Amino acid sequence: MAGRKRATKRIPANGNASADLTTPKVPRAPFSEERRAELDSGELPDYDAMTDDELKALVLQKNIGLRGRHKRAHKVNALRKSDAKDVAKYQAWKYKTREDRADVQPKKENGHDIAHEPEEHLHSLSEKEKDEYRKKVELNKQLGQRQGLMFASKYQTDPTRKSFLDLPANIRYMIYAMALFGTEDHVEVMKISYVETKDQYLPFFRQYLGRPYGSEIMISVLDMMGAMNQQIRSEIRTFFYAKMPLTLQGCIPEETDAHGLVQRLIMKIGVEGRASLPSLRISLGGSDGMDYKQPGYDSFHSLLETMTLCQNLEWFDFQLAVSHFFHTDVEPLKAYFCHEAALESLGLERFATFLASMPNLRSIHLIMKSYPRYNGSLEGLSGDDLFRHFAFTGMREVMLWVELENRLQANNVYKQDDSETRKVNGRTFLWIRYPIITSSREGDEIMDFSTWVAWHNKAFPKAVQGDDARVELVDDE
Repeated sequence: MAGRKRATKRIPANGNASADLTTPKVPRAPFSEERRAELDSGELPDYDAMTDDELKALVLQKNIGLRGRHKRAHKVNALRKSDAKDVAKYQAWKYKTREDRADVQPKKENGHDIAHEPEEHLHSLSEKEKDEYRKKVELNKQLGQRQGLMFASKYQTDPTRKSFLDLPANIRYMIYAMALFGTEDHVEVMKISYVETKDQYLPFFRQYLGRPYGSEIMISVLDMMGAMNQQIRSEIRTFFYAKMPLTLQGCIPEETDAHGLVQRLIMKIGVEGRASLPSLRISLGGSDGMDYKQPGYDSFHSLLETMTLCQNLEWFDFQLAVSHFFHTDVEPLKAYFCHEAALESLGLERFATFLASMPNLRSIHLIMKSYPRYNGSLEGLSGDDLFRHFAFTGMREVMLWVELENRLQANNVYKQDDSETRKVNGRTFLWIRYPIITSSREGDEIMDFSTWVAWHNKAFPKAVQGDDARVELVDDE
């Protein structure tokens, strides 16, 4: 029996043809040749330049379900998502067929292309050469992993180099990535809470669950490696904050300035954190830290000045009220409501200027809070404070929200109806969540200040007391 060759087993197919089980089946190519050429070129259609009819025809052609959403922006976003899925599917097919893999590039040895040559074409090689081929292909697969790339570096050992910083930058950053994110416990978002009793910022889970989680482990690694050397500290902090979005969340006590807490957090992460931070989210409960008067206005605009240091910021959200934009604009508001003049707001212009100064910003989420309503008692309010209560409540508040949207859209900011975020032609997407108005009063729809005052004095006789307030209101008319 020695010396007999093992026959390849074949199974008849379609009666006559036979199928070779030793030959791996190549996955069928997705899409048409024209579509694959388009995906290879990277020159996808410019949907912004298309008409509504053209967009509708493409949506129908690609059988995309819009689920009742038929605005132009919805069609554009749906088509872009479809293109992204096609690219991912095509790249996956190319990877499987080894047409686009950097880790298995052709390598000629003994006149044979060992990286791409199918197994059935190796019959001319000796058993030793076949074994060598399989080992090299397996090695190429391993080198495609992160650890393999480190060991395959072209960096040459030099006995005169004895410092970690002598390693090439790409190797150092691979080590940082493995140290910070190489465990199963690492987190995708760094959630921070403010602890009033300690006046400290702590990882959210440590504060509320009393035990360490991945975020605390990552911070320990960050501090440990940062203590080695100033350059290492700068590199690893820059790398960490560029990869780690921040979220400030939790319940805060009464009389706590939420915007001041955010400003302190931004200063606490240092120069490297501010320069590389991609995302900042605020999700506070409890009192929510809203100050609707002058100190709250000043705190918000001071925070905007600090945030201009975060030039890499792409996404942020705030909890706000109309008073944070219009508190100091009493005279322009009087002209707007009483004389139907165009609204000129210093606070709104400051916010628009801040957005224009952020080159990488692509998405803004504003969570609007209703201005506090005094239920039947306006005692102690007069003059500007009384007018602010008129301007910031009822349908007048809604009008100011519309003014906010219109002003930002004039500043190349695009209003978005859902949480989809994507930068198109340099435009920044704005998503606003308005509060639910649970009740309304007759006075909410009154647009004339003096008429509203007369209605309020009649509805709540004790709301305004004394002749001084009434005289001042008549002058404002």
